Amino acid sequence: MASYPVELLQITHHYSGEPVLADVSLAFEANCVTVILGKSGSGKSTLLQVINGMIRPGTGTVKIFGEPISYKDIHTMRLQMGYVVQQVGLFPHLTIYENIALLGKVVHRPTDVIRKRVVHLMDMVKLPQAYGDKYPYQLSGGEQQRAGLCRAMLLEPPVLLMDEPFAALDYETKHTIYDHLLAIQKHEPRTVILVSHDLEEAQLLADNVVWLQDGTAKMTGDASVIRSIQESYRSGK
Repeated sequence: MASYPVELLQITHHYSGEPVLADVSLAFEANCVTVILGKSGSGKSTLLQVINGMIRPGTGTVKIFGEPISYKDIHTMRLQMGYVVQQVGLFPHLTIYENIALLGKVVHRPTDVIRKRVVHLMDMVKLPQAYGDKYPYQLSGGEQQRAGLCRAMLLEPPVLLMDEPFAALDYETKHTIYDHLLAIQKHEPRTVILVSHDLEEAQLLADNVVWLQDGTAKMTGDASVIRSIQESYRSGK
């Protein structure tokens, strides 16, 4: 495996002529949680979509496991990445089990293998197995988010992308899911790239931090740089 599972080399991107990402170069460490912090409009979500191949940058190179993204074969690359968003995106007409198992069926994994994996993941995030027969509307927001985590990790992706997945949850629910995420990371370590605007969330989850401002990576480092980021928040810089 490459030294860095995900690398961005001089990434620049514009929307309607306005710069969103400006010469961003970053390398994300294997099996670490990297939190991308920044205010609204700083380019955080765009950066995640560039990594996932949803957006092809204007200039620069995205490398996944040492190889530039092949946009002609983007679906194969995406199977190596889990993706979790704030809206969860569970299919309302499918049961929780069917939602979690969906990707396994898409790639034609044996039914018994899928079932074993779903049971394991639901146990890891403390979702009762009986919830597998429920529909998304029958679950709370926190329970839906846990189901979304299970779905994203069904195929055991070495990279997990998370775009402010906890922003709409209440304080207690968020902290419960933080515990589940850290437990999963302990038992199934992977490269996690989490977009957030929440400094406390970063303090609790991050091994590494990127501070994105005006489309530029202003600060990078381990979690100790959060203190400097806090000062930037206070000063409005």
